[in-house]
Amino acid sequence: TSQKISYSVGISGKELTARFEESPYYKIIHYKLNSSGGVVSQEGQTVLIPGGVGDSVAAVANTYEGYTYKNGYDNNGNKEVRSGILTKDCSKINPLQLKLYYTVNQDSLKYDANFAGASQSMTPSGGYTFEKVKVSGNSFSRDGYDFTGWNTAKNGRGTSYSPGSDYQLTIKEDVLYAQWTAKKCKLIFNGNL
Repeated sequence: TSQKISYSVGISGKELTARFEESPYYKIIHYKLNSSGGVVSQEGQTVLIPGGVGDSVAAVANTYEGYTYKNGYDNNGNKEVRSGILTKDCSKINPLQLKLYYTVNQDSLKYDANFAGASQSMTPSGGYTFEKVKVSGNSFSRDGYDFTGWNTAKNGRGTSYSPGSDYQLTIKEDVLYAQWTAKKCKLIFNGNL
């Protein structure tokens, strides 16, 4: 914006004009995307740039747990703008916008037989961090025991899950432990022997 200031000098009176320009601004927006490319969240900040019109500015990628920065991202109408030149039009109201994109990491839910000597294994349920996967049915077998479900704790004192239920993946290692109960045996006594 410019402001006009009138000033009289001596007898003839002269008009002086002073021009004040607002420093240019830019905004860095960090977009976190889900596995479908949709925006999950965004973080942005407005930073006053010391310097002036014509300065070149660039965004630096952040680190977010569960996400990976994608250099040159261009998908689903979302396109990275990593750098730009400040112009006189880059104001607080209309800043230069630099955009960086982060895609969610692939992740998996693992299954543990939860007994010593287990020789079988199960294929993990693949998905993406912070998103849901379906809990698999049990393919472990244990002589003398019945499978009763899955749990986040070996001792069964965590959160219980049944096959087919939803489990939300986390940034930590995701493991479900098989829970077992001993089969009941019926002992029949034959007194005729």
